[in-house]
Amino acid sequence: TARWRYVSDQTQDRIRQFMGSAGLKHLLYIGKSTFLESDVAFTSNGLDLTSDRVDALNILRREENISNTNWNFILQSRLNKQFENGNLLEFGVRSYILNYNLALQQRESDLLQTFVDDKGSSSLNSMYATSKLRLSQNLFFEGGFNTQYFALNKQLVVEPRASLEWEKGRHTLGMAYGLHGRIERLNYYLNRDVEGIQQNRDLDMTRSHHFVGSYGILLRENRRVLIQPYFQHLFDVPVSRGSSFSFINLQNDWFINEELRHSGRGRNYGIDVTMEQFLTNGLYYTVSGSLMKSQYRGGDNVWRNTLFDRGYIGNFLLGKELIVGSNRSNILGLNVRITYQGGLRFTPIDESGSLDSRSVIEDEEKAYSEKFSDDLIVHFSASFRKNKARYSSIWMLSILNAS
Repeated sequence: TARWRYVSDQTQDRIRQFMGSAGLKHLLYIGKSTFLESDVAFTSNGLDLTSDRVDALNILRREENISNTNWNFILQSRLNKQFENGNLLEFGVRSYILNYNLALQQRESDLLQTFVDDKGSSSLNSMYATSKLRLSQNLFFEGGFNTQYFALNKQLVVEPRASLEWEKGRHTLGMAYGLHGRIERLNYYLNRDVEGIQQNRDLDMTRSHHFVGSYGILLRENRRVLIQPYFQHLFDVPVSRGSSFSFINLQNDWFINEELRHSGRGRNYGIDVTMEQFLTNGLYYTVSGSLMKSQYRGGDNVWRNTLFDRGYIGNFLLGKELIVGSNRSNILGLNVRITYQGGLRFTPIDESGSLDSRSVIEDEEKAYSEKFSDDLIVHFSASFRKNKARYSSIWMLSILNAS
């Protein structure tokens, strides 16, 4: 115990996870310019976790129980019509049938409190339509809408989308707008307070206005530079009244049993610059950089930096494919990706309060005011594809976080 530095040093976790999926696609051509594509899929994933911790008397006590199993059916279909003048029309529907079996317990004082104990099903259904029109020889417009209906709390949202692109020679110039909505993980709707009430079941979707501009230039036939400034305005973000807490900063917190409000706000803005060479003689690469700012407003109506306000990110991706084998039918691929980015932000510790309570207490007034050191991340992969007349096989070695 003299060598313990972190809470995790006195914690013992047991984790089991699984996932699986299967799907079927059907494509039907209706004439020369229309097709109907339909998909049905099944996905399942599960997590069982128990967490024990040694207390001040060196007694190992159960702190958390998590049992989460999901099995989902996905049904979707889209009808695509291509006109002779280059215009396009597409209409589609999607349905995600969400089945869940969820049990969450966490220690509060001397007792394990049940946050969630639910088994059931719900669905997220959407319908969309989009069209692409050639307004002139060099000007294109794309517009449409997406609707979403979340059956768990009967919320319906309509999301317009539109973009305009000018293209001439080696240059392209564009602008786009879209309204997007997102449901949260099911346990946040099903969590219960100390009286057993699901007070967050009617939580609204988090929504966001997206504005993007773009300028691209083709330097050569196989090399392009793309510049994209962007701005996002987030609203209806779940927050806690009078607190700096916001779902914008959420990572993997299972246990939330307080009443949430959807009055939070957020804003992200920045610029991305990318230069890429498309696959040529087996070689491709991408060099990109981003400058960004990410801020949010919690339940206390104070604007702060978010957890993810890194400031900048730089990426370099390089890949080479080699044709090998006696009959020149196999492919050896080598890839490396290097990322250098600003560190995530964190909330400093209230040292005196933590010492008094013998547990970690953060200084909420200074939420995400400090920053971890910058990150250097290196990934490497090598793949070998062996092609036969009627089948192929791929072997791959990946080294992640090599740095």
